[in-house]
Amino acid sequence: MVLRRLLSTLRGDAPSPTQAAVGSPLDLLDPVFLENPYPTYAALRVHDPVHRTRSGAWFLTRHADVAAAFGDRRLGNAPAPTAVIARRNRDRFVCADVAANILPFLDKPEHGAVRRIVAGALRARLGRLDLELPQLAGSLLEPCLERRSMEVMSEFGRPLSVAVISLIMGLPIEDAARLDAWSDAFFHLFAPMPSEAARVRVDQDLAEFRDYLRQHAAARRRAGGDDLISELMQTEAEGRILSEPELLDACMLIYADGIENIDAAIANTLLALGGHPEEQRRLEREPERARAVAQEGIRFDTPGQFIARIAREDLVIAGRSIPQGGVVLLALAAANRDPVAFEKPDRFAPDRSEGGALTFGQGRHGCLGANLVRLQVAAALQALFTRTRRLAIDDGPVRYKARVGHRWPERLHIRFEPT
Repeated sequence: MVLRRLLSTLRGDAPSPTQAAVGSPLDLLDPVFLENPYPTYAALRVHDPVHRTRSGAWFLTRHADVAAAFGDRRLGNAPAPTAVIARRNRDRFVCADVAANILPFLDKPEHGAVRRIVAGALRARLGRLDLELPQLAGSLLEPCLERRSMEVMSEFGRPLSVAVISLIMGLPIEDAARLDAWSDAFFHLFAPMPSEAARVRVDQDLAEFRDYLRQHAAARRRAGGDDLISELMQTEAEGRILSEPELLDACMLIYADGIENIDAAIANTLLALGGHPEEQRRLEREPERARAVAQEGIRFDTPGQFIARIAREDLVIAGRSIPQGGVVLLALAAANRDPVAFEKPDRFAPDRSEGGALTFGQGRHGCLGANLVRLQVAAALQALFTRTRRLAIDDGPVRYKARVGHRWPERLHIRFEPT
């Protein structure tokens, strides 16, 4: 295996970097890689920073290359023509029609106007969230205090993200179960469709998601509202508003994206604190440091490990030729551990002075929900470390979901004492 040879090279027992770079390419679903991708990232950064994966994609791991790729107009967002969600399939498949409307798959000129509308609506609604978040986080923690234990993902992280995004969008919290199922289907847009049967199920779920949101949009048109759906309907950019399909699919994206990574970000940050007990003790003494800890947690072990771009023309990155139509994977998590960009990057250090983490991308394709993620993770940490002490992670290995491009623990059990 190429990666075993690369790792051996780092240990000093392989013949040469050139020989180390020969062999089988990275399998992004390799269980060993999914459990801990960081040694692999370190090896690739040194010896094969533009690596050809088993699927044929080009995998970028150095901070400089990933940062440059975000601003490279030769790399586009639109899916490859051969993909199930390619624009040419939008009249055949609901998944392709949704992809044609949402920001992660848009290029200029559509991208600019849609982004400005969504950004304006989000700013208007998120400005009121600072006062609401601590109360929500505290209320979710309350039932767990008496029994002195909790499963972070299902009992705290996920309910918090669902409550917050439901509040922002004005959707009934009692609909959370079916919205959760639809959101899971939505994320199939960001990975190869595993089968035709899966594509049919995803199309059905996305059609139901759209119909649900259409009913809520119609209610806002009749009676108005003070929520994100209402803001999206009213916000203009470049002399236009969102069409109904754009509105519904933007709402779908915001809801799904708003719940999918929060629980994992909270869990991953708690795991990082568990591995750096001096930082955990400091947070226990100074819970007001929660924002800095959240920011570092999201850099240190980001739930969204990499994202895709498509080469719009033949190009060369770090000496490697990539043909037009080639899939380029930007390894955000690898870039965030690059020692060229961060001093001692494998150390969890909330006080680090360097900026430049690429967790949320940058530039015109930076994540619009970045501040929402930071706010929620910080609120969760502040609630935990204000209301509890001697927090510890239960013994046993942490398992991660087998999802390409994501680092989501299946579960994380913790125990603590109430303060």
